[in-house]
Amino acid sequence: MKKLLLTIFAALLIFPMAYAQHPPKREMRATWLATVWRLDWPSVTVPAGGSENQRQAAINQQKSDLIKILDRMKTANMNTVFFQIRSMSDAMYPSSYENWSSFISSERGANPGWDPLAFAIEETHKRGMELHAWINPYRYSSSSATHGNLPNDYANTHPEWLIDYDSYTKILNPGVPEVTQRIVDIVAEVVTNYDVDGITFDDYFYGNGATTNAHDQLQFDLYNPDGLSRADWRRENCNNMIMAVYTKIQELKPHVTFGVSPAGVAASSPAVAAKYGVPPAPVGSDWQYNGIYSDPLAWLSQGSIDYVSPQIYWTTTSGIPYDKLAVWWSMVANKFSKHFYSSHSLTAMTGAGAPPAPAPSLMPKAVQTYTVLDDEISALGISELERNIIEQYSASDPTGAPQKAPNATNFVFSEVGIQVNANRTSDLNNAPGSVFYATTKATGLSFVDYLRTNVFTRPAIQPTINWKKAPPQNLVNNLSIINNLLTWTHDRNDLKYAIYAVPVAESYTPGVYSSSAYLVGVSYAKQFTLPTGISMLSHKIAVSVLDRYRNETSPRVFGEALATPVATQLTYPENNSQLIIPALFQWSAVEGADSYVWEVALDAQFEDMICARETTENQFPSGLQTNILENQKYYWRVKTRKANAPDIYSQVFSFQGVKFKMLSPADGATGVSLTPTLEWMNLSSSAQYTLEISTSALFPVSSQVFTQTISTTSFTLPEQTLLSETTYFARVIVNDGGMQATSEVISFKTVDMEIPVPVITSPADGAEIVGTDLTITWAEQNSKGFRAELSQNNTFPPRATTVKRTDAFVYTAEFDGLNEGTYYIQVKALNNTGTTEPSTYITVNMKAGTSVGSIYADDLITGYLEKNNDLHIRLSETLSGDVSATIYSLTGIMINKTQLILPVGGETSYVLPMQNYPQGIYVVRITVGTQNRVMKVMISH
Repeated sequence: MKKLLLTIFAALLIFPMAYAQHPPKREMRATWLATVWRLDWPSVTVPAGGSENQRQAAINQQKSDLIKILDRMKTANMNTVFFQIRSMSDAMYPSSYENWSSFISSERGANPGWDPLAFAIEETHKRGMELHAWINPYRYSSSSATHGNLPNDYANTHPEWLIDYDSYTKILNPGVPEVTQRIVDIVAEVVTNYDVDGITFDDYFYGNGATTNAHDQLQFDLYNPDGLSRADWRRENCNNMIMAVYTKIQELKPHVTFGVSPAGVAASSPAVAAKYGVPPAPVGSDWQYNGIYSDPLAWLSQGSIDYVSPQIYWTTTSGIPYDKLAVWWSMVANKFSKHFYSSHSLTAMTGAGAPPAPAPSLMPKAVQTYTVLDDEISALGISELERNIIEQYSASDPTGAPQKAPNATNFVFSEVGIQVNANRTSDLNNAPGSVFYATTKATGLSFVDYLRTNVFTRPAIQPTINWKKAPPQNLVNNLSIINNLLTWTHDRNDLKYAIYAVPVAESYTPGVYSSSAYLVGVSYAKQFTLPTGISMLSHKIAVSVLDRYRNETSPRVFGEALATPVATQLTYPENNSQLIIPALFQWSAVEGADSYVWEVALDAQFEDMICARETTENQFPSGLQTNILENQKYYWRVKTRKANAPDIYSQVFSFQGVKFKMLSPADGATGVSLTPTLEWMNLSSSAQYTLEISTSALFPVSSQVFTQTISTTSFTLPEQTLLSETTYFARVIVNDGGMQATSEVISFKTVDMEIPVPVITSPADGAEIVGTDLTITWAEQNSKGFRAELSQNNTFPPRATTVKRTDAFVYTAEFDGLNEGTYYIQVKALNNTGTTEPSTYITVNMKAGTSVGSIYADDLITGYLEKNNDLHIRLSETLSGDVSATIYSLTGIMINKTQLILPVGGETSYVLPMQNYPQGIYVVRITVGTQNRVMKVMISH
């Protein structure tokens, strides 16, 4: 069948492609850098008895290896390293309390001749990255090789502090008050003497299931004044230690963040979850609560940590799906106004496309030179965090080949991208985060390239610690650019800075400094080397101050004068209001403002902070701050950030209220229909409700899939709105005269439905196409989007194939500018793991030719648009079947579908009135029986 593309408008239509958003500007991107057993670093030890040359060579090798790791992390746009400094009651720095580690020097207690922690901080900060000192709080030893037996080791000075599981597997007893104090003292020394950005603990508490009553009977009798059960008492010992460490850090340097990395599942018991007012973990079993007496929800609820980094070591397709746990942890962290930075395991990651296992020469040197697993190391001697890599890289395998950890499922790079995206979309705090274990895999060159190209495509700043009061900071001054070196001055020396390069054409766009799009780096020094291709001629160069809580000032732009700050005026709710919460807090827009910071506190002086949330809009939905309680008086204000202007605050208002809630589906529901009915509280008969559905808990415009205002308290979503097996977030915004509120956000996951292989419906196989443009269509089906491929080779080689990617519910794509010749076309549907198999390919032959006037036609369907915007459609008499016209917007959203009625008298000409459509370009698909034709229509008035 001969086919000519029917088109009304000569301009090309670009169908929706997968929208590549910029990654978050605020995101924790870290790795666990394990020094225990030299798993990640160092590759060599400093020989205790070696010559000076031998010792210096080893030191140089250690420094060089660490620099290489940090350089690769920087290349991948990571911003933080969790650097292990105390793994066996030893030290990677000169400690007043414990001996040098045998993992830096060849012998425990031998001075390696340099300070690895000081060097690591210096090199990390040189790259604008943070260093969090990773400490194992309780472990003493796990084998004869790691058992400290020097005169000043605890086994000799304080044997009563130790729990002995066997001769060499020992921990510091959490029930001994002096042990808690020693851990606090060690942390205090590190925080006082070093410019660390954070302190982090892993999951090493009591030995899992191995602590008998005899191990701590003495302490249980002496230190249990409240008569707790032994299990509760042990958990309380750990809780008290965590609180004591946090309290000490607040006394010394409250900007130093403190976090813990527990097991990936907590509070699976409804009784435990109910203690903290949260739903139970949706999947998995919490073994840590009664196994190692770890209770991470206690730390969150008590406010004794700044972040939690649970080890969610499962894939999104496993029996314990990663994404379900990520949503749950994000909700729990938000409830207690803390951050959730997930820990990801990379040990079962096999590569970009699952290549064979690397040769032994490519394996980590530490694994090749140190026997990690042998008969003398007890299973109790390693944390779950460490076990994950040790069991994979077992030195007991003489080939050095990686061993898959028990119950692990191999996966490729893209699974990590899916997990990171799950963190981002479930995030409620503007604080997503990922910590990769282990650094050896995270800094592999091919994975670094994957992260930079596909996941961490722009630099990012760590999330703001927005519940702590921070002193205001002045703007920078005296910006100077000589060659590509940017310098500035500031009145303090203990801060860091964010550097932006905004193309001149974009420099006056609101919000440019609130996006990662133009962030080029972070510096602890008052200078920065600008990247190649950026200059003062092509870009506006700006520098903002980041205090150590990561709060940001307004940027100062090179070459521009200081501006006058303008305070916004609070507009809703009014001062001393009683309102329905969550509410949409609003204030007046300030001309030229880049962003605003909405702050809430328990006192009018803002000493007792609840939160400080940044937004580019002059409003903020308080539903994103779920720790705001009913019937509690709060105070709020807004800070305006405007380039070159000092930050300035609005007036202070107070409020209290009751909560507005969605009723159905239940928060966290799974297997939800693709056309669900959503319900919410009825506030009044005059209220107008706006239902919003999004793929992100933050509801940015780019992630919203449905918005509609209605007057009822329930609504059934139409077809072709939701995708299968996808997590969505829903909320309702109510407006009733002066009352405005936003419901708490709920999440739900749609039912899993099979995604079939697409079927191409037009053009027909073997069709001849006159012209240079080709439009293809395929049958409507369930999918997450489509990939249309065109090639002059029926094997579709990657470098000789043109690809058009469309969104879900868009069943057409166009290829333009084609030469004469034979082309092959196939279509794949996108699914959770990539794509389906390709459709059966079709062949088309492109022929040179021109259209008649402005009308394109084929032998079955013709059409033209009259000046009054009536679309005339004429069908061949050979066609039969129902006739319909479907109209799409440029973004691929279906606007209308009309069943066309055959005119009286047997005529086969139809008129589709389009006068009422707004001016713009539309896609019209005409369907007659099994035949489809697509035309482009430009409406002008």
